[in-house]
Amino acid sequence: MTLHYRTGTLTASPVIFNVLTLGFNPNILWVYPQGSQAGILVEYSLDNQVTWKNWPSGGVIAYTQWILPHNVTALRITKYSGPNGTSTYGILG
Repeated sequence: MTLHYRTGTLTASPVIFNVLTLGFNPNILWVYPQGSQAGILVEYSLDNQVTWKNWPSGGVIAYTQWILPHNVTALRITKYSGPNGTSTYGILG
């Protein structure tokens, strides 16, 4: 079994993953806000980015992970506060 993953650092622009073109099926998402004023919004889509829903943790201000539903078609991760280039994210599959 091969472990697939994508990780990155958040800036001012949202990061959007189209699950259908990732090359693997993501199972776990984690986000790690850095800094006292950092906040991250995570949203997912079940209909190819037509509608977005907030993940169960809402706005994230501390390390959080989530096991993704099997029918997620897209993920959007947005830093809404804090400095650019410090908060990180990852998806595993």
